[in-house]
Amino acid sequence: KYLIDLAEDPKETRPLVMCEYAHAMGNSPGSLKEYWEAIEAHPRCIGGFVWDWVDQGIRQRTADGREWYAYGGDFGEARHDGDFCINGMVWPDRTPHPCLWEYKKVLEPVRVHPVDLAEGLVELENCYDFSDLSHLALAWALTGDGCALQQGTLPLPEVRPGQRARVRVPFEAPVPEPGVEYRLELSFALAQCTSWADAGHVVAWAQLELPFRAPRPAVAVAGLPALQMEEQGSQLVLRGGDWALWFDLHRGRIARWELGGRPLVKDGPRVNLWRAPTDNDLNASGEEHLAVRWREAGLDRLRERVQGVEVARLSPQAVRVDVRSQLGAPGRRAGFDVTMSYTFLGSGDVLLDAALTPRGELPPLPRVGLQMVVAGRYGTFTWYGRGPHEAYPDRKVGAAVGLYRGSVDEQYVPYIFPQENGNKADVRWAALMAADGEGLLVVGEELLHVGALHYTTRDLERAAHTHELARRRDITLSVDHRHCGLGSAACGPGPLPQYLVWPEPMRFRVRLRPLQRGERPEVVARQAIREE
Repeated sequence: KYLIDLAEDPKETRPLVMCEYAHAMGNSPGSLKEYWEAIEAHPRCIGGFVWDWVDQGIRQRTADGREWYAYGGDFGEARHDGDFCINGMVWPDRTPHPCLWEYKKVLEPVRVHPVDLAEGLVELENCYDFSDLSHLALAWALTGDGCALQQGTLPLPEVRPGQRARVRVPFEAPVPEPGVEYRLELSFALAQCTSWADAGHVVAWAQLELPFRAPRPAVAVAGLPALQMEEQGSQLVLRGGDWALWFDLHRGRIARWELGGRPLVKDGPRVNLWRAPTDNDLNASGEEHLAVRWREAGLDRLRERVQGVEVARLSPQAVRVDVRSQLGAPGRRAGFDVTMSYTFLGSGDVLLDAALTPRGELPPLPRVGLQMVVAGRYGTFTWYGRGPHEAYPDRKVGAAVGLYRGSVDEQYVPYIFPQENGNKADVRWAALMAADGEGLLVVGEELLHVGALHYTTRDLERAAHTHELARRRDITLSVDHRHCGLGSAACGPGPLPQYLVWPEPMRFRVRLRPLQRGERPEVVARQAIREE
């Protein structure tokens, strides 16, 4: 807002350049897209200087050879600025932070605008000031749920600096498969080697959703296998096929979930509103002071008090468990009324409906979602959403929607000062898979934020350096309905209002499903459960 106010000052005619912006301390910055929308909308704005470019940490090694980076106070000095020198877009060894891909995206020199996507007609905008596009090569692909179905190359038309030109991409319109999303993807790469990059280096890309859709295939509950149910003391035991689930009626949540006689989910899911504070959350320079306000409200120590549990047999294939509870911190009046409705199906599907209503005065929230502990053998993480690197609500345009796969270890982002990391944005579905093909599938009724790490939120919050983290064998799986933006409040503005999670009534639904060997998560995820 300050930048826009300066740019629109009627008394000013001078060019406006930011001498410092995009402060990238830890998991940061947010809203680079909004910065550049403001710059391009105001002729007097001519850009800005990134501060800082590099994390200024000093490489150290533990006695057993593990590498870590030191910052202020690590050498016994009395006066220092802590980790305030750790604020770059690259690590000390010049490895890019995830935010560098966002920065590259908002600066890209070619933009693509839809004209008639059903016919493959798009408009290219040359954002260079002095160059045409003759040094670039255009490649295209038509994808279905992130997999390339058609692809090719196109000659680029002559597009002078600041001008636009239309091209028609010659794809064949697909016959839509039920539940599949189709996109047109274009990339602009260097046609020849240059002094700064090799031929093939991509300088710009675009994804456009195509208007080819067919409804998701529906599966009727009546056609599913029968669900066995019995009560064993305070436990409700549900069985079907190769899986078994124990629901704790006192604590109001799943206590244990097994697949093939081995642990699948060891605890949860439970409602989770907390994140390991980022540098921006902790060191707010403006009025936000998010981490301080979160802790004052007790969001870091919420306790659940179950008020009632009701069990209903809906059909031979379905059982519903409704849990009413209150969520709050000791000594705090503010909190949340929570209703969790679990519908257990004979297929192994768990349809989880969550409703939260805030009570009392609360600040914007870190996140709203679920967290569970998954057995460590399910160590391959696959997701259909933005990637391949982490993304957050105000830092996601540089992450393309696609189908991605990697180990859970690879999802951890080793920020020098440990904090919230590894989130994937706009996730349609995600799966944790074992080497034998068994797994756990998570599907959102709406787009989700999902993260999988071998560290708990408390692990990240308590550590001051990466070498202080002890990798756990089990996996912390976070599935969020909403997640707070990042902002740049360590030295700049906090998250913009549209990226804050305001305390208001919320409802969301998540589907959990154990995957048998041979089942493909992308196929199972497209199915819609039709409840009678």
